Amino acid sequence: MCLWSTITARNCEVIVNMLVERGLIFRQVFYGEQLVQHKKDLRLVAETIGVDLDNIVLVDDNPKKRVKGQNFIQIEAYDPQNKQDDALLELIKELSKHIERK
Repeated sequence: MCLWSTITARNCEVIVNMLVERGLIFRQVFYGEQLVQHKKDLRLVAETIGVDLDNIVLVDDNPKKRVKGQNFIQIEAYDPQNKQDDALLELIKELSKHIERK
């Protein structure tokens, strides 16, 4: 699994660590500077890591960052200060559903 985030590297590290603690493994983490025309084109991920585009899912709170026709899960905006924020738990459920469909 890869992660592509437009948040700061510091906040992204917090999210990645929380997800890793729950058993998710990342092959690569992409950051905002790799956006193409303000969109996260998953073809870049597919080419970089050699994975079929159909096996990649963009998870973001902003649907404007997606490229239409590519896999997408919309989540609530993450607030690292909110200890009650369960968006990551919901994300794990949604990713699990995506994996089961494959």
